[in-house]
Amino acid sequence: MISIEEMRDRTVKRLEYSYAHGEISLEELEKRIELAINTDLKEDLERLVSDLKEEEPEVKDEPSSPDEREETIMGVLSGIKRKGKWKPARRNKIMVFMGGVELDFTEAELEPGTTEYEYFCALGGIELRVPEGVNVDVSGLPLLAGIENKLSGDFHPGNPTIKLHGTLFLGGIEIKPSKRKKRR
Repeated sequence: MISIEEMRDRTVKRLEYSYAHGEISLEELEKRIELAINTDLKEDLERLVSDLKEEEPEVKDEPSSPDEREETIMGVLSGIKRKGKWKPARRNKIMVFMGGVELDFTEAELEPGTTEYEYFCALGGIELRVPEGVNVDVSGLPLLAGIENKLSGDFHPGNPTIKLHGTLFLGGIEIKPSKRKKRR
């Protein structure tokens, strides 16, 4: 017999999967996750996913250009950290539920133009470390939450831009400058 907690976790993961694959909107995801968190009836949890497709492994050809790449980063009851040398996709989704996501762009290979992050964060946090010269455009709907941008605010024309937008509930977003290496 599956416990209500295990069924709730499965329901939330299924909803996140459906959102990540474009089956439901961010607003629908938020609504359904809130209902899942607040119910103690297995029948309610079943109804929340009854109209969704079964999860299937996705087989896709590699995009022909970085502009076509999309990525979803999920931290559900866990933490995700990206640092060192890495190449962000042009369009990204961040999904955080009772977890955290840390993205350190210090050594990241950003494409020219805008790298977009659409986020939904509930009961968690998102932290960005951004090197000098990279523009950051952050907006969103914080509900009992906070967004703190500790960068200088200077705009650098022609430099890469990270655009962050979405919904934040009982959580926080913090944008900090990259750490400076200590001199000896």
